[in-house]
Amino acid sequence: MTALNSNEYKAAERQSWNNVAPAWQKWWKTIEKGTENVSRRLVELTEIKPGSRVLDIATGVGEPAITAAKKVSSGSNGHVLATDISPLMLSIARQRAASLGLQDVIEFKEGDAETIDLQPSTFDAALCRWGLMLLPDPKGIQY
Repeated sequence: MTALNSNEYKAAERQSWNNVAPAWQKWWKTIEKGTENVSRRLVELTEIKPGSRVLDIATGVGEPAITAAKKVSSGSNGHVLATDISPLMLSIARQRAASLGLQDVIEFKEGDAETIDLQPSTFDAALCRWGLMLLPDPKGIQY
């Protein structure tokens, strides 16, 4: 049995998430209702406040980025960068953010969580709700 290399694995993950994106778009309200406590708790644990600069890795359809954006935007110029490997999941996240009036608070960037190019020390907090379990080598991440 041949092991799948990291690039092949990530290409398969990207395709898989792109394939299921329409179902996530259809069911996001139900999914987020069941997971909102997790997003809220992540934001609490990282002590995000108005004006914070936040990174959300593997945001999917926009969580916990949207929860964080609501917190950082209260009367201030906070910012959230939400990343994901799937362009179709990010498209849904953008639509959700715009529907909530958060399009100026959240920036979306397609990229691989292990290799995305980010400026060091740019963020006050980093979030990742479910994505770490999908990385082929989470020990190698250095933000």
